[in-house]
Amino acid sequence: MNPRANIRDVAKLAGVAVKTVSRVLNNHPYVSATTKAKVDAAMSELGFSPSIAARILAGTKSGQIALIYDNHSPYYMHQIMQGCWDRCHEEGMRLIAQPVDVADPDVGEQVRGMVRQTHVDGAILSSPVT
Repeated sequence: MNPRANIRDVAKLAGVAVKTVSRVLNNHPYVSATTKAKVDAAMSELGFSPSIAARILAGTKSGQIALIYDNHSPYYMHQIMQGCWDRCHEEGMRLIAQPVDVADPDVGEQVRGMVRQTHVDGAILSSPVT
């Protein structure tokens, strides 16, 4: 992977505009299969993967879902995490797991702070956090 490769490098190698690469990354419906293949090939050759930080700064989705839980039963949480991870993987999302202590009177602010800081696209609150 080339840590310096960016969207402009991909556009140049693919022979398309930066906006076209953005459209491919965001699964825009009006990108031809040929263009998508050129962009995908350029990304693969460069080892490019979109930066979560750049996507957040651009105001697009982060591709992250938070699972917020209180680990009252390790086996139960393992099952919940596995199900969440499987579904996130199917959707191309990243799962961030964050334990909290529901007995802490500040748990609500902890959850809100975590969501604000990570810019997740959604949050799953497992019982008893819910």
